[in-house]
Amino acid sequence: MQFELSSEKKMIVEAVRTFVESELYPHEAEVEHADAISLELAQHKWARLKANNSLECRNCHNLESMDFTRQSKRAMDLHSTVLARGEKTCIDCHKGIAHRLPDIAAVVPR
Repeated sequence: MQFELSSEKKMIVEAVRTFVESELYPHEAEVEHADAISLELAQHKWARLKANNSLECRNCHNLESMDFTRQSKRAMDLHSTVLARGEKTCIDCHKGIAHRLPDIAAVVPR
């Protein structure tokens, strides 16, 4: 049996490795100590994801490969319109999807 990754999968592995080494490892002690991510760090990451059109998400999840039939009507409507038109990017709606949100009570109006 051959277990070698395709060149595309090797590129994805390298992109994830680079992201983890540059964006996560430097903050590991802070997050582990607090058992949470700070609002400042989260806002920095959200701004970076917004600026690069959620590149880390899109390395695996792209619009062309989404199965809209497996999504809720709301998700399907949003993905097939605002995301498809480029009006929003993943991070606009999916804050907290990969990590617990920090305490944002001070910045979110009630």
